[in-house]
Amino acid sequence: MQKIAHTYTIEDFEQLGDGLVQFVGIAKKLTSPKALDFLGRAADIPAKLDLSGAKPVGFFGAAFALRDPEVRQGMGVLLEMTKGLSLLKDSGAAEGESKVANPNNGDAPRSPGEDSAG
Repeated sequence: MQKIAHTYTIEDFEQLGDGLVQFVGIAKKLTSPKALDFLGRAADIPAKLDLSGAKPVGFFGAAFALRDPEVRQGMGVLLEMTKGLSLLKDSGAAEGESKVANPNNGDAPRSPGEDSAG
């Protein structure tokens, strides 16, 4: 204990305390039922993958792969997650405010054949 007291300053302990408060807030968000379900399902993925047959894929290979319904579903999930990642850039957004798939800002997913006028 004495070694810690000699190594760190009061300011260091204040910073640690502030960081701990933020960390607990993050942990609280991660323990919501929706977040735990998402993280649990995501944690199952590596055990289900066999990457031994993975090959480099170009543009046409990717387009060809889109014929597979699982690939299309995965691309849909990837695109939704990508939209969610945009929230990382806009740190000024109010808490709980989401720009993801907001019909008022033009980011709403459109049905095939739907014109831009909505």
